[in-house]
Amino acid sequence: MSDQLQLLRGTIEKSRTTFEEMARVHNVVNFKSEASFAMQLLKANSFLQKIAMSNPQTLQYAVLNVASIGLSLNPVEKHAYLVPRSGSVCLDISYMGLIHLLVESGSIKWMQSELVKENDTFLFKGVGREPTHEFNAFGDRGDVVGVYCVAKTEDGEYLTSLMSKDECYQIRNRSEAWKRNQSGPWKTDEGEMMKKTVIKRAFKLLPKNDKAKRIYAAIEHDNNQNKIDFAAEITPIEPSQKEMILSLTKKLERSEVQLCEHLSRKFNRDIKSVDNIGKSEADSVIGELESFMPKKVEEKKPEAEFTAQDIPFEGEE
Repeated sequence: MSDQLQLLRGTIEKSRTTFEEMARVHNVVNFKSEASFAMQLLKANSFLQKIAMSNPQTLQYAVLNVASIGLSLNPVEKHAYLVPRSGSVCLDISYMGLIHLLVESGSIKWMQSELVKENDTFLFKGVGREPTHEFNAFGDRGDVVGVYCVAKTEDGEYLTSLMSKDECYQIRNRSEAWKRNQSGPWKTDEGEMMKKTVIKRAFKLLPKNDKAKRIYAAIEHDNNQNKIDFAAEITPIEPSQKEMILSLTKKLERSEVQLCEHLSRKFNRDIKSVDNIGKSEADSVIGELESFMPKKVEEKKPEAEFTAQDIPFEGEE
């Protein structure tokens, strides 16, 4: 092993005690394995070595983030990597890493994310249904026009989120590296970044539990690394969506105030009006409100007994 790699091994070793303390929280990664994976990545990338030598503290921070989030650098799994970025060593989380965290948390059974190209046949059937996506895997599919992800919840329901290429580019254009015309994942791995972007949007709509803290941490870390404020990433609600939501809310004998209290909990931010939610979120809300109706019809409950109290918003039971 070269003297440079020996020095980098020593740099990583200095983080052992803190790493082990942080890793106990999730108990899914261990220092010995992750240090070995980190050295594999450093050996394979001379530029990463150079950055790590010039800024060794960032190498330690990146390795400690592995412990904090609980996502392995194992190159076989392809969940996370050490990458050089803006003169620092950073922990980069892949879209597969985000899916792994979602499944491991128990929020969903599975999720898949795919690019849609101009020669594909893609049919979106609504937020609560799996889309139809057909294409010739060995032919010319044309340029990318969008991306989607579909998840299956523990209850057996489907949740679909999609974004056009232009919507993804709106996110890309807020990346500091992109604005400075620097090399970055949007230049080298655009398709992977589009998948990661739609998964982040989908996460807002997925069911949450106590184990979701790792996912919040992973998304916050990734946003910070790319210097993007995803809280600002909201495509305005369509007038027709707003009309539909208010109409359904009225039919369920609820007020907009009650709905917004529910949505504040659902999306984990302060929502004072239906105007404060985005286009993709509105699709989810419509699907949720509509789901109450057929559910009661299937139960064949007498109409006289069907009251607003039968349809509590989340957190009101």
